[in-house]
Amino acid sequence: MYQAQLHGMKLAMAPYRRRSSKNLQEVPSNADFERQQSNGSLRMDPGPINIEVRENNTKVKNTQLQIVDWIVLITPICYTLVILFLISWIYITTPQIRYPYIAHNILQRAHKIQSMYPIIDIIEFSQFSYHIRGCPPDFEEATLGIWEGIENGNVCDKSNKNCELVQSMEAQRLRFWKQKLYCIKYDKTAQWRNGNQCQKQYKACSSYICVKQHLQCPITDLQSIHQQGDLQFGKNWYRIVRDERQTPLLFFNISASSTCLNLNDQPQFKSKEYYPLSKYPETGCNEFGDYTSITNSLDSGMVLEILKENDIPFEQLSHFEEYVQNTDEYQLQALRGIKLNEMPQCNKLNTEIFNNSSKKSFRITRIMRRNNLPLITGCVILILFSILTIRFHNNKYLTFINKRITMIVNIGAAIIMIVTLVYSSFFLYDVLASVCI
Repeated sequence: MYQAQLHGMKLAMAPYRRRSSKNLQEVPSNADFERQQSNGSLRMDPGPINIEVRENNTKVKNTQLQIVDWIVLITPICYTLVILFLISWIYITTPQIRYPYIAHNILQRAHKIQSMYPIIDIIEFSQFSYHIRGCPPDFEEATLGIWEGIENGNVCDKSNKNCELVQSMEAQRLRFWKQKLYCIKYDKTAQWRNGNQCQKQYKACSSYICVKQHLQCPITDLQSIHQQGDLQFGKNWYRIVRDERQTPLLFFNISASSTCLNLNDQPQFKSKEYYPLSKYPETGCNEFGDYTSITNSLDSGMVLEILKENDIPFEQLSHFEEYVQNTDEYQLQALRGIKLNEMPQCNKLNTEIFNNSSKKSFRITRIMRRNNLPLITGCVILILFSILTIRFHNNKYLTFINKRITMIVNIGAAIIMIVTLVYSSFFLYDVLASVCI
């Protein structure tokens, strides 16, 4: 009977257990409840308000991460755009990088001019009296110009016929101007100020030069007058001027017009003709111009007459007189020192800096021109990598790879930008002298 009652109780309880397994949670005991509450594993229903706050916080964090992600992805593109802009700006605004040989020649000419001693006195002589007396002590015969000479080769007439072989001729000094020559006294102890104060036992003759206390200030100009003056060039009379607002007079020159900035250029005659075998033909100054601002034209004379007076054997040059027109004239010029631009860094320049800058800028320009193509190629590759990284940055299969690519792209962009900036700074520093001219 006891067994029958027990079996009946099991049957009666069976439906209840099935319902509790489907519809009811098993309630933990008091000990279990306290243990779960103490270790934090007991989770209470947060309610609808807490869920909404959590979702908002998650959205804000995701937005911030996306912004950072996009900044990291876009940074290489910004780097490369800056690099390309810098390369383009240097190429456009500094002709030295496009024409390194010309820049080198311009600085060489400037160095040659600024290396000359200032003139403190000039005396004129006729050819006859000079042969008897010569220049006084401390004076030396002036070189009024240079005839650059002729190269060896064949030359034809203007109709390209009757070609003949011509032997080369070396450059020669032009000493005479219309039966006169000139003796010059130079101050070989003078010092360019370069923005500095004059040393002891020196006096400032201008903001450009210092001379010893007992010496005259250098001549700065020759002023044309309509009466007898200090010097005569041809039929023109001039008065010696010592103006502390100007750079000192340095040398004379004979050419078709104002001296070109480029050392290898010769100004053009009115006829635009020149002898084909001239070492430096009179083709005219290039786009950089000439030294008109420091040039004073004193007199003019026919080319053939000046050459003949100075014993240039142009009669030995086949067809020479066909290329020299009757209207072609030489100008006798007096040139002052170069007046540098009013910039603090330019005031610190000296004659050797012109020479050193010409060599350095020439070398660095060639390096930059040789490296511009790899730099630009690297920039293009970085931009392509950046675009691909941005395109696939949400792809879950490429997340790890994208992190690596993004890091490599950023490092590559930074390296290329640093290299470009270093090259640019060296180049701009070493061509500073050309900016000051």
